[in-house]
Amino acid sequence: MEGSFYDLATEFLLPVFICVVLPVSIVLIVMLFKSRDMSRKSDIIKYAIEKGADLDVDRMMEAFDKAASRKHRTTAQYLLSRIVSGVTLLLAGLAVILVTVLSGMSKDGLWLFCLTGAVIAIIGIGMIVAFFVGRKLLPKDGQE
Repeated sequence: MEGSFYDLATEFLLPVFICVVLPVSIVLIVMLFKSRDMSRKSDIIKYAIEKGADLDVDRMMEAFDKAASRKHRTTAQYLLSRIVSGVTLLLAGLAVILVTVLSGMSKDGLWLFCLTGAVIAIIGIGMIVAFFVGRKLLPKDGQE
């Protein structure tokens, strides 16, 4: 036998687990949760019908969906999260560049860390620009 177990694991088993087992298990978990949720809804409706309640099933399902859905953020809350994320990323990118330059790192690794910091800072600048553009699109009274 040529290879060791480590070679077998890194060349065959790890890719199989990452590309096959992980996605299949994620899909299975999502399907189980949806199935359980649908079963719970149908049980509630079944018990209501058994008790003789007069109800509209379509309206009840809509009420279940509304109760389960996430609360929607307003445009102002969305923009606020953009500016907070943008400033945080800009400062993090500048900090990476500053720490890299001040640490006296060799030339080989310096460009990689500076490039990483620059990309993070540029993403932050983009989010700040998105905040200001979105703010211009808001109505004058500040509401949606």
